[in-house]
Amino acid sequence: MKSIAMDVDTVSLVMGELSREDVSVLNYDGANLNGPDLAIDRVSALDLASLRKESLLAYAAARRYAVETASVVMNGVSIATDRQSQAMLSAAYNMAQADADFSTMWKGSDGSFAALSAAQIIAIAQAVGAFVASCFAAEAAAVVKINAGTITTKAEIDAAIVAQ
Repeated sequence: MKSIAMDVDTVSLVMGELSREDVSVLNYDGANLNGPDLAIDRVSALDLASLRKESLLAYAAARRYAVETASVVMNGVSIATDRQSQAMLSAAYNMAQADADFSTMWKGSDGSFAALSAAQIIAIAQAVGAFVASCFAAEAAAVVKINAGTITTKAEIDAAIVAQ
């Protein structure tokens, strides 16, 4: 029997890379992964740094998406920012650009309706576009730091990609 010291997040990554047989003979005691020599040798052979980095990159993308699609309040109107709402806002923006007298009832993410003029639609669409761009910029900056090794935890990603 052998053991290898690792944190719970690393154990999760490792378990996803091993066969069912290896997973079934390993146990984690809160500080060490323990098991038969061959199973622990397979764990030791994994490139843990690459696994952690891949996990952090995937987490950063998921965090950006969650922030991007959570909704924002603009001009007193709660605006959904999920992908479908972004597309609908883009269509309304096009209508408003084509017709300065265009207006519409817009349903906010809280379920309330607001009458919006062409100018308001344009302002909201531009603000949502800037918000979405800022989400991608925050993810891009986090990815640079993950690749450089200066962001090494999910908490640091959460701090780097924050709801606005």
